[in-house]
Amino acid sequence: MIIGQLTNSDAARTHADVIDGIVGPTRRFDGPAGEHLAEAWAACDLIVSHLALGATTRLIAPLLADKKTDPGVVVVDEAGRFCVPLVGGHVGGANELARRIAEGLEATAVLTTATDALGVPGLDTLGWATSGALAKVTRALLDGAHVELVREHPWWLPALPLNVREPGVDRLERRGTHVSVLPPLGAPAARILVSDRTEVPTDIPTVVLHPKSLVLGVGSNRNAPTEAVAALAEQTLAEAGLAPASVAAIVSVDAKADEAAIIALAERFGVPFTTYPAEVLATQDVPNPSAYPAKAVGTPSVAEASVLAHGAQLVVEKRKNPDATCAIGRLTPRGKLSVVGLGPGADDLLTPRARKVLREASMVVGYRPYVAQIRSVLRPGTEISATGMGTEEARTGLAIEEARKGRHVALVAGGDPAIYAMASPALEQGTEGLDVEVVPGVTAELAASAILGAALGHDHVTLSLSDLHTPWPVIEKRLHAAAQGDFVVALYNPRSRKRTMHLPRALEILGEHRPAGHAGRGRPGRLSPRGDLARRAPGRVRPRLGRHAFDRPRRQLHDLHGADRRRPDLHGHPTGLPVDGVPPHPDRRSVMTRPPALLIAAHGTRLPEGQQAARALTAQVASMLPGVEVRDGFVELTEPLLLPALSGLADAERPIVMVPLMLGAGGHVRDDIPEAIEAIGDGARVVRGEHLGPDPRLRAVVRERIAGVLGDWTPGEVAVVFLGRGCSVADANADHTRLGRMLWEEGGYAFVTDAFIQVTHPTLSEGLSLAYSTGARKIVVSPHYLFPGLLENWARDEASAWCAAHPDAEVRLAPVIGPCEALASVVIDRYHEAVAADRAALV
Repeated sequence: MIIGQLTNSDAARTHADVIDGIVGPTRRFDGPAGEHLAEAWAACDLIVSHLALGATTRLIAPLLADKKTDPGVVVVDEAGRFCVPLVGGHVGGANELARRIAEGLEATAVLTTATDALGVPGLDTLGWATSGALAKVTRALLDGAHVELVREHPWWLPALPLNVREPGVDRLERRGTHVSVLPPLGAPAARILVSDRTEVPTDIPTVVLHPKSLVLGVGSNRNAPTEAVAALAEQTLAEAGLAPASVAAIVSVDAKADEAAIIALAERFGVPFTTYPAEVLATQDVPNPSAYPAKAVGTPSVAEASVLAHGAQLVVEKRKNPDATCAIGRLTPRGKLSVVGLGPGADDLLTPRARKVLREASMVVGYRPYVAQIRSVLRPGTEISATGMGTEEARTGLAIEEARKGRHVALVAGGDPAIYAMASPALEQGTEGLDVEVVPGVTAELAASAILGAALGHDHVTLSLSDLHTPWPVIEKRLHAAAQGDFVVALYNPRSRKRTMHLPRALEILGEHRPAGHAGRGRPGRLSPRGDLARRAPGRVRPRLGRHAFDRPRRQLHDLHGADRRRPDLHGHPTGLPVDGVPPHPDRRSVMTRPPALLIAAHGTRLPEGQQAARALTAQVASMLPGVEVRDGFVELTEPLLLPALSGLADAERPIVMVPLMLGAGGHVRDDIPEAIEAIGDGARVVRGEHLGPDPRLRAVVRERIAGVLGDWTPGEVAVVFLGRGCSVADANADHTRLGRMLWEEGGYAFVTDAFIQVTHPTLSEGLSLAYSTGARKIVVSPHYLFPGLLENWARDEASAWCAAHPDAEVRLAPVIGPCEALASVVIDRYHEAVAADRAALV
């Protein structure tokens, strides 16, 4: 990969030097760009232009030929503030290069390709060749239309949006241990086909992704003509209807390792050439053995046997011409399990490799606070299983089970997964038949030593004080050995509710071998405990490493309480215990000097119009609450997510009131919001407000929205299908049904029935049919949603499909609630209610 840089100023040369440090050495083209660009275009795979965007555009315009072969171009402005992929965003790699450069320059990557803007993987960026209607399928994917996924074999894919459905495979919504199946969609508008065949169906727009699944076994005469060998390989593929782009390897016998024609064939396909010893090939059970190769190279089969030796299943038996033989095999797909270390909690300590793996996985499994930590990294449609403490074995088993279905599953752990975390349990449960990788993370002890200024610069010992799996006498023996060896000691899992004496005993043992006054060194104010280890009380030894030990809004730096714990204080006090006679800081509640901040916790959407509506509401609430800092945070799909939003508002002088901007108490209210509050810990004091609920002001808005589409209809002749979101929490679904009954009695409509767009029943089509069965032919669908989004689009599509089957009925879709004064006033009331309840609790 050759990266070139066009520079023509001192500032550009300075930025180019920094970029060299980010991506490695680059080729420099310094001076007038008009003279050097053509040279760079011919010589480089990627080009970084330090000219203006318009100038770069004019210069490259005459050179553009084919996006599959043109170099990708990234423009970096004179101030180094923006990195803009100009051409070759996907195929040319410019988007990824812009991201890397922006991260290193602390600049902003301006990505305008639709899939990148919405967080959806580009189908042409998966490392597989594509054929068919790529643009049309991508458009359907982004528009929320039903896209059918067909995998002829279970090759794993990254997470795809919820409008992508695989026949026979349920899309699931998981809330803790509760699992719900998302309802089916209508007829597909487009198709993604994962196949190593050349045929492209034409019934609906279809893009074919060609996985690297085929192995070509090749034998030949000595000094065989290159074109004769290539012609046989291409003919064999064509007759079998197999795609040359799916060839993953060329294989043969060791005696052919230097055969020019076979080497040229591998170069032609751009794949590795692998050979096997004749004695290995001779043991393979092949359908077409021959005496000639047995005499020539020591094995009765070369083409077929080398395919089998490579681990592939034979799908095309030996074909031959006068110069060569060829057979084709197919590799068996393997699921992938990645055990990913998330580091100590700060955003910038999540490694690039971990971030990449999380973006590739179609499912993430982990402990609730850890999953909350990385939701912003995950792609839309990622299936998430987030469970509580004590379910480690079940989590590991689920991850392995799902990976065996041909998925890429990420099992996440705090710190490094190999240190008292999830790597060992995963490997112990058995991962045969899977591709397994362990992605290291920054450990808690390394992060703690860095922030304390007490670097682990020499030999050191890491010990866990948990006797759950290791007998306490063994732990004591190890403590004595570490103390006698005068090692620096990092203690994990120091205590729990039941294990209260382990830490004092450990300090006693270490103190017996340390000089008086020895406690370690650190930056002033970072390492609180002083004095003799042997006399130290257990609550007085822990450095105060709050969640904001790194700059806000980065997330918590773990203490050393272990990979699955985030308790900032052993005794639950908000600011810690007295240390060596120094009293704790005052309770944050007693020093509040400003009104509580308001965080509006919304669901999130990929659609810009929905995001704009949510922002408009936040601005409206802020205008109605002078003096109160008002921000928004989102459960998923929209930035900022809840945890970063909470971190950005954290302030010791005031609490944060989090109001769920949600109509019902579904899974987000019950699970996701508490997870975010748990994850922020003592980094902020959060007061949780009530969700919106069946407020009469919002019911009035719903009636107004219905009235707005009635036109010449009267309420008494109209049936209303009151459409909810649908979730896995029965109480929330029942609340929606109750609200529909209130709407009926208050609105004077002929008939009202409830329905849901996902997860539960009745579906919208079922609700429409029920209204139709009452004799209603004038029907209004009232989507009980706050803002525009995919759910509204799905409702429109499903209603249109139903109308096509019922031409004598007319269905009108009412608008969603949207940002309005009534909605803002309900949010403000929930804020004031939470503040009043919190103050009452302090009296």
